[in-house]
Amino acid sequence: MLQIMASVMADPPEGKGLSSWRDSKSQRVSAMRPLTAEDTVRGQYDGYLDVDGVAPGSTTESCVAVRLSVDSWRWAGVPVLIRAGKCMPATATEVYVRFRRPPHDVFGLEASRRGTAARRSFGGLALLRQEQAAARQ
Repeated sequence: MLQIMASVMADPPEGKGLSSWRDSKSQRVSAMRPLTAEDTVRGQYDGYLDVDGVAPGSTTESCVAVRLSVDSWRWAGVPVLIRAGKCMPATATEVYVRFRRPPHDVFGLEASRRGTAARRSFGGLALLRQEQAAARQ
């Protein structure tokens, strides 16, 4: 999930090649603020304690939700929300970006702009990686 977040938030690479792209993504991950208790919710799904092999009274988490922040001018004030766990209501990897108006309307487009958004699902990502691994063998 952090790889997808870094790819979406990365600035254009300064050079050519994969190493430049990796550096750009790495800068985004390095700019993430450390998680705090206020930014993290952990829990268990209903029925977790009834699963065979789970100790009675176990406090082991089976799901988590975090709110990440990236320190950069471009992403200031933009929350990154990640939810993951077992027995979630849906199995999905999705990025949803709601674009904000720029601080200065350089091209005079203010009158024609509406709220815009982009959504991309990565449901086939695991299948694609499995196919690539099989092709290498």
